Amino acid sequence: QGAQNFTFVDTAASAPTSTSIGTGSDKLLLRISQDAYQGDAQYTVSVDGKQIGGVLTAHASHAAGQSDTVTVNGDWASGGHTVAVNFLNDAWGGSASLDRNLYVDSATYGSAAVADAHLSLAGQGAQNFTFFH
Repeated sequence: QGAQNFTFVDTAASAPTSTSIGTGSDKLLLRISQDAYQGDAQYTVSVDGKQIGGVLTAHASHAAGQSDTVTVNGDWASGGHTVAVNFLNDAWGGSASLDRNLYVDSATYGSAAVADAHLSLAGQGAQNFTFFH
């Protein structure tokens, strides 16, 4: 009957999500996105060396300007606190369009933007920023 053509569409990063991790009255809001390639980016979030929640999966497309919203709950003392976002499953297919990356697009603590919370994680491992309570 002839050849059939199919178009593959990567829908892994099609719909931004909202999630909440941890417990406590303090809230740190993270906006996360990814470049999906052969699956979604996975990561963990730690505050002051303690992981909060389990492994998280990014869904929002960085290229489309989308962001997932992650609310990190805790009870943090006054002063500075270090947040580590640990990218767990980097993948590279040999070109920029075949690359899985993770991004922290922004963070907000209280009503204030966290100045150094814009991270591009192009390889496996953690990157940090600090917020003040």
